[in-house]
Amino acid sequence: MTHQICVHTDDKKYTELKVEPKEFSSQSFTTLTHGTTSNLDALNNQIWNDSETIYWTNDSDYEFISEKDQIKLIKLALLESSFETPLVIRQRKRKSADAQLKINWLKMKDEPYFKSTSTLAFGYGPGKGLGGDVTMNADVLWLLRKPSQPKLTVKEAFDLGYIEDYNRDFPNSTVKTFDPLHTMKHEAGGHAMGMRHIEDVAQKSTAIMYPYYNGLRKFGNADKDYLWELYGKSNLSQRIKDILLRRIFNF
Repeated sequence: MTHQICVHTDDKKYTELKVEPKEFSSQSFTTLTHGTTSNLDALNNQIWNDSETIYWTNDSDYEFISEKDQIKLIKLALLESSFETPLVIRQRKRKSADAQLKINWLKMKDEPYFKSTSTLAFGYGPGKGLGGDVTMNADVLWLLRKPSQPKLTVKEAFDLGYIEDYNRDFPNSTVKTFDPLHTMKHEAGGHAMGMRHIEDVAQKSTAIMYPYYNGLRKFGNADKDYLWELYGKSNLSQRIKDILLRRIFNF
């Protein structure tokens, strides 16, 4: 089964590839009836059936983000995709159970798509097996820091255990870190739902699905228009949406 995958990097345009996976994830779909519908405007040319629940599971032990925060992170990454559309997205808490989406962190030596340190993550479009899976590069320093927080110095990073050594002559130089909520929202909240990239350069500072890392946490108008094109709009009131969105920016 051919899958379309988005490889998400920090310094290059995100790349969509067609792949022939040699093996599938633990998602056998033998006990769940979830399916997809053909849609040529979607990544992998498929979208999830919105009449069924989409389940996800976390399968990661990334050392710098607690399991509790990882769970919250995934929920926030999928929040807008869920409340802006008729999709019902829920956590499946038993790790051994089948699930639609599997979120994972892997080191470069464990994952063939991480051929460069600039590769942050990759995600598959909807589909069975690997469809919807997202993998984050565990060799990148992901930190849950609000955009308003100052950059982390190498001395601070060393004191906190994020790095093993640093040049003592430049203790105030900064460490390159990445916001996992932005990247996971691009991959899980966007690509795993079937969203392709939004290529319009006018959207580079407002669209999470623009094909460069921009650190945004909230879908822009172009993102929402695309999501609605694929799935239609939910009946949730704007007041409730605003309340839910505040959770993203308070994380």
